[in-house]
Amino acid sequence: TLLKIKNTHYSVLGGVQRALLSPAGDLYSCFTVLSSPDCKELHKLLPVCKYNINQLFPSSSLNSVPAGKHQLRVNLTDFNGGHVFASYSEFRIDGEEKNYTMTLKRFTGGTAGDSLSSHRNAQFSTKDRDNDIAPTISCANSFKGGWWYTKCHSSNLNGLYLRGNHSSYANGVNWNAARGVHYSFKISEMKMRPES
Repeated sequence: TLLKIKNTHYSVLGGVQRALLSPAGDLYSCFTVLSSPDCKELHKLLPVCKYNINQLFPSSSLNSVPAGKHQLRVNLTDFNGGHVFASYSEFRIDGEEKNYTMTLKRFTGGTAGDSLSSHRNAQFSTKDRDNDIAPTISCANSFKGGWWYTKCHSSNLNGLYLRGNHSSYANGVNWNAARGVHYSFKISEMKMRPES
């Protein structure tokens, strides 16, 4: 079930809490929390929830983003408690009329390496809305997630929750520059804040 709590932009999808543009105590406003330790294989829950782009990005949430340039920080936690991050400048997500196109200027550093720049200017795809540029497959269906797929990905933070090392190819909570296509992270976060 999807629960929207007015003014806080939180939704609960299949028991997984997702924070959309909510205030955070650190320097970044939390954009979205994409997985959690008790998360099951989210992709399998999605048909039950009639998963679509509007559930991840309610128009009211995107409209509340202040105009201007934003920094993005991706935080990843592995199953041994290790933390890595990646930062980007001039991050933005367009509205529904542009299929939630994600833009960013450049990778600005971090211990996770860069696995998002190749997704620059990509539209958001889900299993029921194929907006990728792969000519013969649906990346969302092939890699079991909703993401800014191109041909198909170098990161997949909405992939299956596979609890670390996995033998399947690139369908977990993957950040390829950090741990490759056969490691699914325990926790992933994307946080944004206005650029100073």
